[in-house]
Amino acid sequence: NRWPDELARSLQAVASTQDVGVLNHGVGGNCVLKACLGPAGNQRFDHDIIQQTGVQWMIILEGVNDLGNSASAGSVANDLITNFEQMVDKAHGKGLLAYGATILPFGGSSYDNTDREAARKKVNNWIRTSGKFDAVIDFDLVMRDPNNQSRLLNSVDSGDHLHPNENGYKVMAEAIDLKLFN
Repeated sequence: NRWPDELARSLQAVASTQDVGVLNHGVGGNCVLKACLGPAGNQRFDHDIIQQTGVQWMIILEGVNDLGNSASAGSVANDLITNFEQMVDKAHGKGLLAYGATILPFGGSSYDNTDREAARKKVNNWIRTSGKFDAVIDFDLVMRDPNNQSRLLNSVDSGDHLHPNENGYKVMAEAIDLKLFN
């Protein structure tokens, strides 16, 4: 019931994408910049993406744990942007299309503070406006409460204000334009 599982089901249900598979190398609790739960994303990237055969596209949805575990969220935001740029450059060097996914809101969670929220907005703004990605998947936009944009909608919140519930994962998958995979 994770969003990549829901994406795979959506892709299989459409004739033009029914042969597209989803390789999910997401790791719960993972960080990009340092080892959190499992090796750092920037250290896993070559093995998990670049060295895989048959890969044509990648979606980067990372960074929430880096921000949430940081004492200096502003510098972490800058480091995330630098690492995302490097990942996209490597992907493009292999001929892959790179899609950037915005970081979900985490207001009300244990990660919530003013500096971390400002850093999340900075990274999301860069994802949306840098032109570095071949497309942007705006999970933040579809998952946030329009009345309090630092928080998840109640209908997609698992209750910890950080992780989506089953409905939230469906909403995330539905936000992905399947034409990106034609």
